Amino acid sequence: MIGVAGISGLFKAAGGIVDNLHTSDEERLKLKNSFAELQGSVMSDVLEYQKSLNEAQPTSSWPKLAARVGYKGHGDLLRC
Repeated sequence: MIGVAGISGLFKAAGGIVDNLHTSDEERLKLKNSFAELQGSVMSDVLEYQKSLNEAQPTSSWPKLAARVGYKGHGDLLRC
């Protein structure tokens, strides 16, 4: 999966292409602004996707173990 750094590099390269176009300064600025807006949108989507992946994965194996043995909370320890 491409990360935030990869996205930044991609848009930096695209910005370099825009700089080399033989157009007016105004047209170049419009294109660069469009790229900046698109980059922000793409980065936001990627970060949101990464956040959803992180939330979907448990931070440790404890939830799986607790579910496997039927542990429901601290009250279960008192029954031992």
